[in-house]
Amino acid sequence: MIIKYRVKPLKIRINEAILRRIPPWDPRINKITQDLAKRKAGLRGEEEVDYFLSLLPDKEFFIFQDIRLQHKGLIFQIDHLLLSPYLVLPLFVKNFSGEIVFNSGFSQVIRILNEQEEGFEDPILQAKRHQYLLSGWMKEHRLPLAPIAFLVSFGKSTTILKNPSHSREVYDKVCLPGNLIFKIDKLKKQYPKEVLCTKDLNKWTRTLLKHHIPETPSYTAHNIPQTDYITGVQCPLCLKYHMYRIPGFWKCPACGHTSKDAHYAAINDYFLLFSPTASNRQLQEFLHLPNQKLVSKLVTAMNLPHTGFRKDRIYCPKSYNT
Repeated sequence: MIIKYRVKPLKIRINEAILRRIPPWDPRINKITQDLAKRKAGLRGEEEVDYFLSLLPDKEFFIFQDIRLQHKGLIFQIDHLLLSPYLVLPLFVKNFSGEIVFNSGFSQVIRILNEQEEGFEDPILQAKRHQYLLSGWMKEHRLPLAPIAFLVSFGKSTTILKNPSHSREVYDKVCLPGNLIFKIDKLKKQYPKEVLCTKDLNKWTRTLLKHHIPETPSYTAHNIPQTDYITGVQCPLCLKYHMYRIPGFWKCPACGHTSKDAHYAAINDYFLLFSPTASNRQLQEFLHLPNQKLVSKLVTAMNLPHTGFRKDRIYCPKSYNT
């Protein structure tokens, strides 16, 4: 049973907003496009894992997708957290193409792709670090104690995994997504005792949801100055700038398309790329509107969180977790 669903990763949303807002001749486009493709591939890997986890018994496992917690000032992220009466199981998803060789002696993996080698930290070591933090977080919040295991799944079934040192730990902890449910069944046999009752599971659930930390934009993505971005309202049909306001509508000067709510996407871009807050004047300038009264009317209809009154009002996005 999925308790917390994954939302579209913020870094993907930011990259998409950047690509909408920089000129098509900008030399940074290739780098940003490659980064976006890599992050989307990672998301597809997690979604492939979702399919295999859906085969688990609903009543036996509570699944929290993409949960972010904090312990001792350190934020740690878990791709899938499985909560059961027997154990707590953080699952980490890695998305690599090509051939992955585990070098257990140096806690490193080597990726071989297109005859090129590249080194990365061993995902088992990363998982152990998160396991340690989760254990501390559990005690910090006085949750009912339960054993914490972990698994590492590679999101692509086509990834080639090699374990030349025949490390038992690699065989036990690492798998491709199709083998996940069998790995989990094996762990259940290792932890056969029910240590969490329904009341305990509910307390874990409430605490996890309460203390989940949604991502927020850093506003330093790719080190692009705000002055490099195109402002204004983009036409949802032809994707040209700049739509202008007529009574009740936005109209595109390029294709003539009209829209009642084209400013929604523009304001979302503002919060992703410019600032976590916006005044009436800032939105007036960004949307290319003639006066602040019209801004106030449009933004009030969006029911955005705000502070202040009239021209001094400051708006915030509803949430980055939806």
